[in-house]
Amino acid sequence: MINLMDWHGTRYMEYIPKHFTVVEINTNAISELLIWVLSNTSGRFGINKSQDTTLVSGPDTIKVGFENSEDATIATLVFR
Repeated sequence: MINLMDWHGTRYMEYIPKHFTVVEINTNAISELLIWVLSNTSGRFGINKSQDTTLVSGPDTIKVGFENSEDATIATLVFR
């Protein structure tokens, strides 16, 4: 089944709206994270990458916001 949000390019958002459920993930593999989200969730989402200044080296903190709280739950279980 084709997801209409994928078809029209409205699934990925450049920002995370306030009503989205936000999950913080520590990773440097943003492209792998994006592929996982596109393959395993169905709702709209946004990704914000922020540099953590307290770490000299290591993974960055990525904030991923999901409109569907079920998608956020799945991501939390997989990436924690």
